[in-house]
Amino acid sequence: VGTPRATIDGVFGLWPDQGFVRVYSGADGSEIANTALAFPNGNSLLGTAIAGGFDTDGDGKRELAATVEGLDQVSIFEQASTDGGPLFEIATLSGADTATIRFQDFGRVLANVGDVTGDGVDDLAIGAPGSDLLSGGFFSSFNAGAVQVVSGATWTVTGTLVGPNNLDRFGSALASVPDRNNDGGRELVVGAPGAHGRDRLRRRP
Repeated sequence: VGTPRATIDGVFGLWPDQGFVRVYSGADGSEIANTALAFPNGNSLLGTAIAGGFDTDGDGKRELAATVEGLDQVSIFEQASTDGGPLFEIATLSGADTATIRFQDFGRVLANVGDVTGDGVDDLAIGAPGSDLLSGGFFSSFNAGAVQVVSGATWTVTGTLVGPNNLDRFGSALASVPDRNNDGGRELVVGAPGAHGRDRLRRRP
């Protein structure tokens, strides 16, 4: 559970809107893991979105992804043991601008989309629905939106999808569905609420 508006009492005083993430047992509702950022920063808004269920190295210690909206990043945390305990940050992801995409709202939506890259490990999709597209150094589409697919094995970007039109807000919702085209991989479904009359089913990148 993410509480992005939580205030943290740190060594140097209170950190408003620092955010906190807690994991609760599905059996009895007890708290089994929790985390804040290792280096507190007011207005970090940790926990705006969460996706879990990853196990990168098969050691039984699960990883989860949490958006840090105030820092425009997604942090990857791993639990201390298979029995729970604190969560430790092991990686950070950021929507680095490219020659064709200016990322906005990075991490507004996160989803464990299963193995869409075909490497046997569940992957992470990151929605950035406010992203703008550029062509020749000039803006070509505003709020078209973008989605990055990140390998759950290496936490590196394996593909990027974009909305083709102004105000599509492509990446506002994410999910995966079973293999629809018999290629052996799951499919990624992307919501674009601003796209009038266009439904899109994206294949794995």
